[in-house]
Amino acid sequence: MQNREIIVPGTLMKHFKGMLYQIVSIAIHSETREEYVVYQALYGDFKTYIRPLDMFLSEVDHEKYPDVTQKFRFEVYMPEKTVEKSTSSVPVEESSELDAMLQEIHLQHSIKTKESESVDTHQVLLDFLDARSHQDKLEQLDLMKKHVDSHIVNSMAISMDIVLATDTVEEQLEEIRNCLLTHIRFEDRRLR
Repeated sequence: MQNREIIVPGTLMKHFKGMLYQIVSIAIHSETREEYVVYQALYGDFKTYIRPLDMFLSEVDHEKYPDVTQKFRFEVYMPEKTVEKSTSSVPVEESSELDAMLQEIHLQHSIKTKESESVDTHQVLLDFLDARSHQDKLEQLDLMKKHVDSHIVNSMAISMDIVLATDTVEEQLEEIRNCLLTHIRFEDRRLR
């Protein structure tokens, strides 16, 4: 079994089947106290998974997967290490395949509209979440309408504990706006 110290949030891990993942956190089961690794796929729809820590750090079953050269189920992935290895023992095909995967990940994250490039989307969301009153949230919502995507809208809805019933970002923003107006109308007055 690998050393537990490699499980640090943000660490890139390579699965023995070649896919890349990023460690999100270590979670502890509330009843059994068993440790789980929370990790996110760095491909496709970027799903988040959990796996028991022992299983995450375990060796590959080489009887079941005889062609696998990787010793452990997940190993730390360092791009600069791959470049060094490509000149010695790692086949060039594997190195270029991993580089292509990293480029695809980078492209998926960097494809944005010019409007959203000029504004830090994380800051937009933080400003909304940090707003002290419903009126402040409404003002933030009006300021950032042009700079949000579906992920930010979903995060805003979750923070307000509402379920969005519409499909487009514009309709969802209008739902959030209506919810805020309702809060302003009824709750803000009650709290004075």
